[in-house]
Amino acid sequence: MSGERLARVTLALDAVYCALMGLMTIVFRARIGGLVGLPGTLIGALGAAVVGWAYVVLGQTVRVDWRRGIKETLTANTVVATLLALGAALHPSRGASALMAFVSLDVISLAVAQAISLIRGRSRT
Repeated sequence: MSGERLARVTLALDAVYCALMGLMTIVFRARIGGLVGLPGTLIGALGAAVVGWAYVVLGQTVRVDWRRGIKETLTANTVVATLLALGAALHPSRGASALMAFVSLDVISLAVAQAISLIRGRSRT
């Protein structure tokens, strides 16, 4: 699979993942808020932001300059995964730590696939 095709596929998967995670965060905002010690409305707002981000990522799948789109999404995914991993390491609750660690691993997995697409794109052009 070419770098460009892999990039577009990983962006589409990323968009679906973000949409689902954002919607689940909104639905379970009170439970997640209680787990991490934050107000449910704040968690719901974060979920809505993730759904909005899903639309941005979906737009990257059809962007003419796919390298720029994948770099922007890769950067965002790396930052989010790092923050989640840090939160998992520092949070006193095991449940909250496990949740943040799980999502961090999911997000960094997408970032790795996106980085691979950039490497493939460079080697074939």
